[in-house]
Amino acid sequence: MTECSARKQQGSPLKPSALDVDVDETMVTPPTTPGTTPASTPFGKTLQGHAAPLTAKGVASQPGDLPTCSLDTSLGEVADLLIATGHTAVVVSEKTGAFERLITEDDVLTGYLQGAPWDITVREWLRGGGGSSITASAPPSSAEQPIPPRSSNVEGRQGNHSPHEALQGFLSGSLGATSVADVMEPCASAPSLMPGQTMAQLLRGLLASPSRALLVAGEGGVCGLATASDALWGFKQQVCRSADAWARLSTRPGRIELEHYRISTEAPLQQAASALLRPPSASQETSTGILRSLVAVRPGDFEVVGMLSPSHFVQKRAAQQEADIKDEQQVESESDVTKSSVPKRRRQHKNLPNAVTVADIAAQRDAPVCSSDKTLADAADSLAGSGRTACVVVDSQGNLCGVLTENDLLQALVDGTSHGCSIAQWLRGGPARLPGFMVPALTLRASATVADACVEMAQQAQRDEGFACHHLLVRVGSADGGQSLDTTTNSSQAQSFRLLSALDLVRGMIDTVAAEASGAAGGAGGAAAVRASDLTVEVAMKDRMHAVASCKLSDTLDKAFQVMVDARQNCAIVVHGAAVGDPRLTGEFEQEQREHGHVHGIITADDALLAFMEHDRIQSTTVASWLQRFGCTDDEDEARVAGRRSIPCSASLSEAALAMAEFNVHHLLVVGPTGSKITGVISSLDIVQALAECYFNAMFD
Repeated sequence: MTECSARKQQGSPLKPSALDVDVDETMVTPPTTPGTTPASTPFGKTLQGHAAPLTAKGVASQPGDLPTCSLDTSLGEVADLLIATGHTAVVVSEKTGAFERLITEDDVLTGYLQGAPWDITVREWLRGGGGSSITASAPPSSAEQPIPPRSSNVEGRQGNHSPHEALQGFLSGSLGATSVADVMEPCASAPSLMPGQTMAQLLRGLLASPSRALLVAGEGGVCGLATASDALWGFKQQVCRSADAWARLSTRPGRIELEHYRISTEAPLQQAASALLRPPSASQETSTGILRSLVAVRPGDFEVVGMLSPSHFVQKRAAQQEADIKDEQQVESESDVTKSSVPKRRRQHKNLPNAVTVADIAAQRDAPVCSSDKTLADAADSLAGSGRTACVVVDSQGNLCGVLTENDLLQALVDGTSHGCSIAQWLRGGPARLPGFMVPALTLRASATVADACVEMAQQAQRDEGFACHHLLVRVGSADGGQSLDTTTNSSQAQSFRLLSALDLVRGMIDTVAAEASGAAGGAGGAAAVRASDLTVEVAMKDRMHAVASCKLSDTLDKAFQVMVDARQNCAIVVHGAAVGDPRLTGEFEQEQREHGHVHGIITADDALLAFMEHDRIQSTTVASWLQRFGCTDDEDEARVAGRRSIPCSASLSEAALAMAEFNVHHLLVVGPTGSKITGVISSLDIVQALAECYFNAMFD
């Protein structure tokens, strides 16, 4: 149970439906063609003659017609299945036999680009935010509206158009065009793969291309067509992302030669649309791939002059509709011109201070960078010296591999993982909190606001899937153009990413409130920060009686840390309890101590970080002796213990945020109304969730 889950048990108004709804599956890993069979064309060297008109009806596959895989299937095996069947998606079969999720072609391409290992399982990929739903759920009620979508702030992956949806409109209407030449994209502007470009560059190009195909440039012009099927084969063969793409793909056994993609520029559009919609012929082996794009050639000499795919039909239709609308507006404007000749005055905007962004917050504190070949002990030293709770991990070429957090070290400590375990080995394992394939799902655009970031972190905490819920990444120094997040760009890539912890967002709330007071145009996010800052600690804290983990003075450190891991929390209060052999060691007494007993201090993930450097001693070191090392004594009264790290329950969240920021701590003990008893704990994540909830209310009230 995460800290967020603990708040739910207290009856927090932050409903699971508000944060645990997949509001934009297509943003995290968009479906390529969910529930459909990709179009193909079994024609020969050049299409000639007139094909019989086809309709899209009956061509699209139902989920039951798609190939299936299990949660334990590897992504490499999914790639093999997509190549073998010619489909662009597989259905994930749950143990119950229900079909609820799809793994698409885009998932594999994105995983390949991000450096996901060939044998990562579908289960791991779905946990990381991949896959998509087979059907959209019913719209939520007004009380269950989702938190504002992630699409505008999270680094996303671009989706793909369904060939059948794109062409169905053409077959039922007119595009104002008659031949391939009227719709095709000329070679000069078509997406292309240049000689010597790498597999990583190919993958970026494919994910950016709606047709999932690139023209391959050669010395004498276009010499090939690189498709998503080729990239799937590269992933299956574990071709290195830095390898020369076309040098490897051109030798792919059974790949379709360029001549099979040709269609004359003079061919009727009906013929091209029919070819793209027609299912594979019985004579064509599906293992050779599926044709979803055509190359337009000049009649007579077969020189490639352009590319044609369903997306070009979509673009042409959109342009035609826009032209029709402009014509109608022009007619209406001419008829109304005599009604009023007074021009409308433009609204004057004042120059207001800018809203606080995550880039502003992330720039305030640097995060350590660790090489993936370093050990967990090295990472612990780096974190302890920096005062941060996570570090960015890069490989020997400087490529981003993931993030190592203090929760990773807490888990490693409990599991008894060796000090000498490499960071790369840990990130590859199941317990890793932010492995490489999770980077896109937890990366924000630099222009996102603090409230946006709080929503993302709260959603991750609410899902409670074992991944990082106290940290996000911010991509800085790049335009917010919606490009796919790439973790293989260059050797200085780590410098383009910044870390955001829950404590950083708490600091961001303080800055946002100050900016709002100065007149910043922070919109709903700014208003939410102001509203959250005025809430009392009692509203956001975790109540000691129901939601706070606890350990005893007589417990050993390894047991205390195990309690934190089991409770999925980053802290545990320390109570007196009864030692082994004590006649008071009963369930009733222990429960009484947890809920009302004397509090001697608090153990947090920071302690686990320090203890990691004393791995061999945690089984023999008691919590009492550990606290004594830091100036705490067994006989101190609760008021003195609380005084060092506490906040009154009646204080505002802004006061709690200021205290956390000043002392660089993520947790504060909460003192009750009488000022003598500790009634709970408030964490930086609790404040983040409170702000997210206020933002939700501001957006949907």
